[in-house]
Amino acid sequence: CLATPGAHPQLSARAGGHDRPGPEAVRLLVLIPGRGQSRPGLWSALLVLQEGFSAGSMLPAVKCALDRGWEVLVCNPNGVHDPSRRTAHVLGACDAARAAAGAPGRGRPVRLYAIAHSAGGSSALALVEHAMPDLCAVAFADSMHKVNPCTTPGARRFLRARAVDYVSGPAPAGTVLHARHG
Repeated sequence: CLATPGAHPQLSARAGGHDRPGPEAVRLLVLIPGRGQSRPGLWSALLVLQEGFSAGSMLPAVKCALDRGWEVLVCNPNGVHDPSRRTAHVLGACDAARAAAGAPGRGRPVRLYAIAHSAGGSSALALVEHAMPDLCAVAFADSMHKVNPCTTPGARRFLRARAVDYVSGPAPAGTVLHARHG
């Protein structure tokens, strides 16, 4: 399920091989906002003001995922007062959601899909390193993440194969601008 900030929901589970976890797997969509004025459920308060609620909120992505029987985790890294703990909050929330989804009695594998906006991209990049075996795809939207020399080769391969980075600009949607995940 793909509904990036400023876009209308599009259905996409084409993540390259890991998009078919089987009927027994739990699919969990992780939504990570940027920092600042972003509150739980919003990609961007400014985007809500400029483009409307459906473009600036996470509701289209949530609805799309729930309609498909997926579970949804809306992260709130802005609720953490210490900026150095924002990524730890996202990773901890994902671990807790994965544990709940695969809890005894359910015992099903969990497949993660993530959408990250703006500064949330750095947390999504950490999620790639942290949860790679269970992570199927990541969509970055106007992300501020950086792939650097400390990024593992496995994470780099994941990003090349199963991540997309949407940026705003004058080019039509879907235009390949440049390769970024080295």
